[in-house]
Amino acid sequence: MEREHQNDRIRKQREILEQSLRSLREKRDLAERLRKANLKSAEEANAPEEIKKIEERYHEEVVKIEKAIKNAEEQLAALHEKRDADAKPILLVDDEKNIRLTLSHSLESLGLPIHTAVNGEEALQKLQEGEFGLLLLDLKMPGLDGMEVLRRVRRRWPKTRVIMITAHGTIESAVEAMKLGAVDFIQKPFSPHEIRTIVKDVMERERLDEETAVDYPTLIRISKRHVTDGRFEEAREIAQRAIAANPTQPEAYNLLGVLFEIKRDPVEAQKFYRAALDIDPTYKPAAANLDRITSWRQPGKIAMGPEK
Repeated sequence: MEREHQNDRIRKQREILEQSLRSLREKRDLAERLRKANLKSAEEANAPEEIKKIEERYHEEVVKIEKAIKNAEEQLAALHEKRDADAKPILLVDDEKNIRLTLSHSLESLGLPIHTAVNGEEALQKLQEGEFGLLLLDLKMPGLDGMEVLRRVRRRWPKTRVIMITAHGTIESAVEAMKLGAVDFIQKPFSPHEIRTIVKDVMERERLDEETAVDYPTLIRISKRHVTDGRFEEAREIAQRAIAANPTQPEAYNLLGVLFEIKRDPVEAQKFYRAALDIDPTYKPAAANLDRITSWRQPGKIAMGPEK
């Protein structure tokens, strides 16, 4: 409970600092616009002394603003570091010892406590004993498989983020998994760099500011964050914003296709899968999804593609 209160305080401080940064940057932009307007007037009046005064005033004002921006950025970075230091442990669940060792060694540099479980039953037991912020969960295990563990995790620990580990790059009952917030997959065999990258991406999503996000990669990550929270309508809206930000990339179209499958709208899903392939005919996730959804086979596999 105390950790939750502390996290709330950090979050509020971060929001205040982010708002302050936005205001300071707007003030800097306004100062630049005023400088240009005043210089134009002074130049038209052929007043070199006034031009000099304008430049001096602008320089003095901007130095103060830049100093305030730097101070706010340093405070914000310190809060992020504090949040990382207080982050919850990671739980690695895989029945193969060498995979658990590879995962553990790959994530040591993150500086977070790492726990392991050899099967689904042990994973659930450890989740009952302590809080975990992130779960790396093998799909295929003896006893309770990854899908069943995921269902139970979502019922009891809905805030725990989950990365699914698969040996094939696709996942059975994938639409169901997506409904449970499993939007991140990593395929065996994977490199230490790949596992660190996906874990960092999942963790860093929590810091993203939806209101100020305008670039394509950030919008994609925010859309996936909404999926992990089960907020599929919001995920669709952000994915559409990503397309507006950069309509030349296939990943957002493919993500929207998956989200429309979750909505049980296969016609719209196919439309977006085809749109992704129109942009990039070699984009394998969309090709795999379109092949699956248009085939007579029972839906069982889905391709999400790499996070950019």
